[in-house]
Amino acid sequence: MLDERFEWWRDVDCNFAQIFVNNAKDGVEGIKEYYERAREEVAGDYKEFVRLIYDLNMLCWFYYEHGDNEKSKTFSDLYYKAEDEFYEIYDDDDEALRYHFRKLD
Repeated sequence: MLDERFEWWRDVDCNFAQIFVNNAKDGVEGIKEYYERAREEVAGDYKEFVRLIYDLNMLCWFYYEHGDNEKSKTFSDLYYKAEDEFYEIYDDDDEALRYHFRKLD
């Protein structure tokens, strides 16, 4: 069962975020472990990759606002890592870059 802080997430369509929250119960290592699995899931699908990036950013701010700086920093680090990986993969793909900017900026 999710902590009551996360009840609002039940109505949000963000599968990555929900799974990250569940893995966060195992601490930073659980978060990092799921990130690697999520990256494999989004391989070759720039829209899902953008969704992953969005959820990482949202969770970084969520944990920051709730005073869990360790998890917030972990999500922040993973957010920047995912951004870098996205640009490495899709640097020459105008459609993917437009989608990224439209959804995240």
